Amino acid sequence: MLDRYGVGSDTAAALLMAAGDNPERMASEASFAALCGVSPAGRGVSRATMNRATAVLTEWDSRVTESPAEALQRQHREELAEARRKLQESRRKCRRLQDQLDAAAIVITTLLAEQAAMQKQEARRTAAVIPLGRSHAIHE
Repeated sequence: MLDRYGVGSDTAAALLMAAGDNPERMASEASFAALCGVSPAGRGVSRATMNRATAVLTEWDSRVTESPAEALQRQHREELAEARRKLQESRRKCRRLQDQLDAAAIVITTLLAEQAAMQKQEARRTAAVIPLGRSHAIHE
């Protein structure tokens, strides 16, 4: 069956499922088409048979519309979209953390500069020599 043009593994599997476990039920291609519900409708065909054919064709279309490869592609597209969303969220988080780090660096630099200025001011204040009077120096 797979040697036929246009018949792939999905099509062959669906046809074999339609044939069932009794291949002797099909004496010709016409009987196989009738079993699948795709034979041309003749004058003696009932409405029930036509409805069954329509149902079989609808089921066939639903199976053929998304092959396993298409389902896998769809799944990969969904996974890729999720990965992209997570990547964007991670980038936003990294930007926030970088902004916080930059702010902390500015605060630390400012505090260090203020500390150095205060230390210089304190050093000048304690380095001043206060002359003592002679009378005060003799008592010591």
